[in-house]
Amino acid sequence: VLLAFYVLSITAIAPKFGVGNAIFFVLIGQLISAAVIDHFGLFGAQQIPLTWTRLSGLLLMAAGVLLTQKA
Repeated sequence: VLLAFYVLSITAIAPKFGVGNAIFFVLIGQLISAAVIDHFGLFGAQQIPLTWTRLSGLLLMAAGVLLTQKA
């Protein structure tokens, strides 16, 4: 069900919002979701706190995604 929602929403939004922008926000959402799941230990995952090092790595990855989207 979630996969169908994802495919339909990207298909509907991409022509209006742009394919690059849609993919950019999907990747950023995945990075943030992974950090939240790790930080709180959701779904039985090992709890790994969000340190400044991990936060700076996430920001650097987000900046890389932004740069590839702008190029």
